[in-house]
Amino acid sequence: MVIAGARALAQWVLTRTGGAPADTTAADDSAAPEAGGKPADTSASTTNPYAARDEKFLKTVTWMVAALAGVASVMVAGSQLSSIGALALEEDRGRLAAAAISVTVAVALVILAIGLLTWVQMPDYTNVGRLVKAHEKTAGGRSTLLTRTVTSDPTLHRGATDLGGLLDRWNASATAYELARAQVHEAALAVTRAETEAAKARAETTLADALKRQEAWEAQYGYYHRGVWATSQLNSHIRTKRKSQLVSVVVPLAAAVAALSFVVFAWASNPPTDEPDSADALPPTPVAAVLVLTDDDDVWQSRLGESCAGTARTTEGIPVIAVAESDAGVDVVTVPTPECPEPRQVVIAADEGTVTRAEDALD
Repeated sequence: MVIAGARALAQWVLTRTGGAPADTTAADDSAAPEAGGKPADTSASTTNPYAARDEKFLKTVTWMVAALAGVASVMVAGSQLSSIGALALEEDRGRLAAAAISVTVAVALVILAIGLLTWVQMPDYTNVGRLVKAHEKTAGGRSTLLTRTVTSDPTLHRGATDLGGLLDRWNASATAYELARAQVHEAALAVTRAETEAAKARAETTLADALKRQEAWEAQYGYYHRGVWATSQLNSHIRTKRKSQLVSVVVPLAAAVAALSFVVFAWASNPPTDEPDSADALPPTPVAAVLVLTDDDDVWQSRLGESCAGTARTTEGIPVIAVAESDAGVDVVTVPTPECPEPRQVVIAADEGTVTRAEDALD
């Protein structure tokens, strides 16, 4: 364990040095404060040197969120969800299955993308436990970017060679500082309990020495604490960068698969309609055709004339000119013949008769 036995180490340091911390040098501090010097500020700087780069990563992700949201809105609007109701279970089972699977995949990937984008936006904080785990990975043969960086940067390891040494010294100085505070408390109690002037003078001398040791260990603790704080900020930066890189790859891939799923859904929910054969379809311009009535209603005697209606019910039919076609049927004008002496214009519905081009009727 990296910090195991730190209390024993601190007690040993106090015994060997008479209570004062050893001198330590670093690249950004010429030397650790001497015993009896002014206590250093043990609170680490709140300025994060990696904040600007982290902000760039997060801004990139924010723009990605906006872009994907716009694309998703367009795709959902154009997917025609209402058209799936026109599918029949018996006739369109394949399309219904494809639509169900594709929309499920698309929704799942959208949720995944939202989750990843939310995850990367969450602030990342590094505590000492994460630093200890990083060192233990390196001790187990798995080198990490954090431990390699700390080992190569004296301003981070503070003369302790590597991350493990930094944590050991930080923990030992923290323990020694707490022990020194306890000694100050005991010495102060001894002063208040002294019964004679001589005993009080000795207790005050002991208290003064304890205060010096406390100040020295406070400075030593602050010295290593700044190294640990800087290392924590570096680790948070590394984690933010890796999360942003992961999201920058996974989210576009998920969006692409989701888009493909929406395309499959649109195809599955919109089966092709049965179009009439182009050879049988009537052109929009008037054309010679043949009318064969299939309706026996007497109304056709008044519409076409008795002899004309009778001939139209035969297999040969009567010659007509097809002038238009609509949902109501085909609009035709009869061609004058002995059976149909007068031209008549009528609309032939699909259940009333058939109208085919003259050349097709001859075939």
